Amino acid sequence: MAEYTRQVQDGTDVAHGWPDWMNVPSKVFQVASMRVLAKEWKERGQKSFVAAVCPGLVQTEASRPFFDPEAFAKAPTPNQAAEPIVDLALREDHSTTGELYGQLIHAPTSKVIPWTNDERD
Repeated sequence: MAEYTRQVQDGTDVAHGWPDWMNVPSKVFQVASMRVLAKEWKERGQKSFVAAVCPGLVQTEASRPFFDPEAFAKAPTPNQAAEPIVDLALREDHSTTGELYGQLIHAPTSKVIPWTNDERD
């Protein structure tokens, strides 16, 4: 993350292969941080559920410029996008051994989004 930050500061991030839209790298770093936290908490016996949630495209003014009008019109509102996230958080079957623990979850489907094609911890 420090290297990416330096590249942004000196204006060479895109030349190093990072996308021009900062949202993508910020999400990568958020998910990576969550995975580190989940692993540490699991090792310490912490019983809290840890996961990252991807709501998908949501109708916000911040996302409007990056999507075509047709796709944007079909996207859920923030309130609609929050419903499956709240449902997921309130489930009673979470544990540190569950399939969703420490994962990136696509909120509308509650399915795990693979971190890479070659999963390694």
